Amino acid sequence: MSVFQKFNFAWEAKDINALVDCFHPEWEFHMHSSGKIIKLEEWKTFFGAMLKNPKVTRENVRCSYENDDIMVLHSIGTFPNGSKDAIMY
Repeated sequence: MSVFQKFNFAWEAKDINALVDCFHPEWEFHMHSSGKIIKLEEWKTFFGAMLKNPKVTRENVRCSYENDDIMVLHSIGTFPNGSKDAIMY
């Protein structure tokens, strides 16, 4: 199973631990809105809560690129406040 398939399966299952397993341990989340950088463990807590929120959705999910070392995923996310953003992992 590809990382893209594992990521999507974990997302649909709302399984934050399975999602975290898709990332390299040194992965960082760079917030373009504030410049803040969130390490993987902090992201797990932050995003784990969001993942369980039914108002957080995604659409047009696609894998732009994947090989043995990297996956690039793009989607449109809708958030609890109703905003929509393009998301790239």
